[in-house]
Amino acid sequence: MITTLALYCLVATLGIPGLAAAPTTLCSGVGQSVREVPDQAGEDAARMALEGLKKAGASEASTILIMASSSVFKPELVEGVARVFPDKTRIFGVACWHPIGNEDIFINQPLDRETKQAEIKAGVAVLALSGPITVSAASAEATSDLAACGTQIGKALLSALKESSPGKLLLTFGRQPYRQTPPYLDGLYQGLGGKVPVLGMSAKDDLVIFQGKICQKINAGLLLQGQFAIASDIQQGLDLAATIKAAEAVFKPSPEPYAVALISNCAGRAGVLQRNGQLGKDWSTLRDKAPNTSLFGGYCGGEIGTHPDGSALASGHCISIVALKPLPPEK
Repeated sequence: MITTLALYCLVATLGIPGLAAAPTTLCSGVGQSVREVPDQAGEDAARMALEGLKKAGASEASTILIMASSSVFKPELVEGVARVFPDKTRIFGVACWHPIGNEDIFINQPLDRETKQAEIKAGVAVLALSGPITVSAASAEATSDLAACGTQIGKALLSALKESSPGKLLLTFGRQPYRQTPPYLDGLYQGLGGKVPVLGMSAKDDLVIFQGKICQKINAGLLLQGQFAIASDIQQGLDLAATIKAAEAVFKPSPEPYAVALISNCAGRAGVLQRNGQLGKDWSTLRDKAPNTSLFGGYCGGEIGTHPDGSALASGHCISIVALKPLPPEK
């Protein structure tokens, strides 16, 4: 059910009612494609993600997230994903310069010489989540007053916030240019009445998918809650040192398994790293630190993240990582 809470603001809570094969712990599947036809790329990546879920004992996803380059970020992309996951209200996505997935199939595509950022010709990554998790979704028009936009989304999600839930994560994406992310983040927290771990990214050309529909110039918030623990960090810097520091802060204190690591990375960083021949090392650093964890994310615009001490940062030229670790089922 979608309830209109305010002009331009919607909220819905998604679950998996009647799902017979729901796993007892959080699990994920990630798929990738470099096909240039949007619906084919979406379907291929979605089928690969579904196979990952099946290996974990799930047969259906509660939520599907897409990261895709702008060349394939079209309604046909959603149609392709929906051939595998038919409920479009569960599908969300972000246009990016460069997706991140379990394999480095995107890394060696050509650099965009005009923007000097590592925009690839075609790339799609799809994440499917399943298990004891609820996802509440809200969106608001991204006006010039992004603090008000954040407050609106936070207030919409407040009614779904469960204090008793062991795991909480706020994903936010849309029009979030890095110079305006600090007031946007403040607005989110003001609306929520407190702080929860957050990971955010600014979409390329302000393009997102919200409940199966491509939208522009909005911001979206997804509040994930359930049986999981979180490890997170955000580091600023254009070199590999930032990646190494963030990955060690997330993965070193607590060993695998994690269900998935969500990554918001800076497209400007990708451009610098690719020109220095180090873009592949940016990805391989994450893989080396968590060899058995699904990786999903993208190189986008302004980044929002949470340090291990719970403090948040909203800025640019950052890498932000959040890893979700399954907890035992509730008794």
